[in-house]
Amino acid sequence: MLHNPVTQEAFFVGKIPYLFRRRNIYYFRIRVPAEHQQALNATEIVRSLKTESRHEAIPLALQLAANVALAFNELKSGTISDFSASELMSRGPQNQLPATVSPITVRQNLLKSPLLSVVVADFLNRYNPKNKPTLTKLKSTLPVFIELIGDKPINTILQADVNNYFDQVQKLPVRRDAKIFRGMSIKEIIATHDGRCIAEGTFESTYRAMVSMFINWAAVHYKDQGFPNLSVNGAVYRGNRANGINKQRSLTLDQIRLLFTHPKMKQYAADRNTAHCCWLPLIGLFTGARLNEVCQLNPFTDIKQDAATGIWYFHFTDETESAVLAQT
Repeated sequence: MLHNPVTQEAFFVGKIPYLFRRRNIYYFRIRVPAEHQQALNATEIVRSLKTESRHEAIPLALQLAANVALAFNELKSGTISDFSASELMSRGPQNQLPATVSPITVRQNLLKSPLLSVVVADFLNRYNPKNKPTLTKLKSTLPVFIELIGDKPINTILQADVNNYFDQVQKLPVRRDAKIFRGMSIKEIIATHDGRCIAEGTFESTYRAMVSMFINWAAVHYKDQGFPNLSVNGAVYRGNRANGINKQRSLTLDQIRLLFTHPKMKQYAADRNTAHCCWLPLIGLFTGARLNEVCQLNPFTDIKQDAATGIWYFHFTDETESAVLAQT
């Protein structure tokens, strides 16, 4: 587990995104955001770390990354000018570190406050693998969380970062794996997409719910390493799909008639071995029940007859055996 110092260090080293080696010398490299490339006259920043030791290069690269990220943020907010940002990012790595702080000390501090990606990986590694649907959602959602917030030390994450994540993620398209978005980052997809965005239900049950689970877990397991007190209460859906979503999914009378008079449906209904294939659409047609409600019905216990009137009815409840099994 990551709480073992040796294992944590090994995992931490393997995830450093800013290092590359040229002729045995380690270099720092980071991409300049598109909005700053013209002002800084650069698409990326590359600096020699002047060391052949990976252990020495890691804290230097991370410190440089933190300073450069700070410069980007201050440049975006107008706190510093283009010239100041250029000057800051042109300094050598040794000048970026206070004279009284050694690379070893910086490295130890960074290991105490690991990167967000390290904490996410630990969370996913510990999550119950038997709960596959939720685990799948987590593995799909949390990398987006990392990309939009930035893979920074956890003690530097702000509530504003989390709020901004929710503001941005709801701008994602319904299918971000579509061919038109191939090769794009999440930020690039959000910036270029101008069509239908994710629905409120997806926003609440996937992006908000999964991040909430992670934050609650990390607040317990990584509080001593600097994980801040964060909240998802600022997650407000501002999309426009909620009003039209039901209308969009409804079937016309002709479509319903085609479905239930189709030769395949008749074939299923005529064979007692496949008649059960008709149950879901038929129950949905005559009751208006949701798919998950129909699926939790147990035909042996949830189809009942009223003693007074003799009318047969479905007993929908979260307390039935099938409903309990569906939730586990």
